[in-house]
Amino acid sequence: MNNPQPLRVLFLANDDNFFFTHRLPIAKAVRETGAITAVAAPDGLMRPEIEEAGFLFFPVRFFRGNLNPIKELLTFFDVRRAYGAFRPDLVHQTTFKPIVIGSWAARGQKIPAIVNQITGLGYVFSGEGPSRWLLRKVAEWGYGNVLGAPNSRVIFQNSDDRNQFIDQGLVAPGRSLVIPGSGVDEEVFRPSDDPAPPVRILLPSRMLWDKGVGDAVEACRLLHAEGLDFRLVLAGAPDPQNPASINEETLAAWNSETFIEWIGFQHDMPALIARSHIVCLPSFYREGIPKALIEGASCGRPLVSTDMPGCREIVRDGHNGLLAPPRDPARLAEALGRLIGDGELRKSMGRKGREMVLRRFSIKKITADTMRVYDELLDEIAGEKAL
Repeated sequence: MNNPQPLRVLFLANDDNFFFTHRLPIAKAVRETGAITAVAAPDGLMRPEIEEAGFLFFPVRFFRGNLNPIKELLTFFDVRRAYGAFRPDLVHQTTFKPIVIGSWAARGQKIPAIVNQITGLGYVFSGEGPSRWLLRKVAEWGYGNVLGAPNSRVIFQNSDDRNQFIDQGLVAPGRSLVIPGSGVDEEVFRPSDDPAPPVRILLPSRMLWDKGVGDAVEACRLLHAEGLDFRLVLAGAPDPQNPASINEETLAAWNSETFIEWIGFQHDMPALIARSHIVCLPSFYREGIPKALIEGASCGRPLVSTDMPGCREIVRDGHNGLLAPPRDPARLAEALGRLIGDGELRKSMGRKGREMVLRRFSIKKITADTMRVYDELLDEIAGEKAL
């Protein structure tokens, strides 16, 4: 990034915790180039941590759930105010509402460069029914309205999502690319020896039905009935604002079963993975690439997931883990049972997963690839202005 004046970069996210866990390393790397870097996100629990890390913070309101024109207008004014106050040269916008609302605000503020990042297609694209169909049509209209801007690039986390958007005419091939996932710090998420038995299957996720949590419970009930000795550890909290959230009563009932532990949200993921033998996420949610699976692979643990976009980007069936069809507890039980009973297979797959992370998913590589997008877009815009 060779500018005579320091580059000004602003990250827009609909959740301060999401920015802190998924975008902070990239923001730090951008700042290390000499850029002035800021964050716009809801004013939540992680704001002090973000500001302590040295970033300017602009509070903006994002309202989750169904679209409400009045609330979305309030968000638009918040974002426009943040963009006007900071005057960024480039904005990096992540997920649907920041992309659409942020792009409209960026037009009005004449922001030179826009990088939009689609981290999976989520709840709206994950199921059927009239309400999801309507939301999907609104999302497609919104994306189609902003992703074609000539001063923008679109980053997808997996090729399935990119190909779908290209096929639907929502984005041009030349303005889009795939950068796989959010990256992982391989020095923090390191391999460790297997813990003592029984085998612990870790499912780290928000407690959503779409994440396959119920399927994992049913699969493990089948394995428990066969007499296998193991524990299923559910690590995550419900998300009451998500229609697919699992209520606490159901989670407490599962926790009462002898082979299931629900331990809620956990901060220390490296330690949690180190106490586990298998990392499992049987999602039928439209993931980007699940960060939990990348972290599990980085720690040398075998993975069990579903043959879904995003999941199959990190899990190569029979290589570093096993894939089951989505929403199929019986086939999921087969995959889990195979790994429960074969310690050497677990170790072999864990080693291969670690190697895959070092090649494709390290935070250094993901950060370098993202910053290359910034440079190429800014250089293209500068070249057009010089004509």
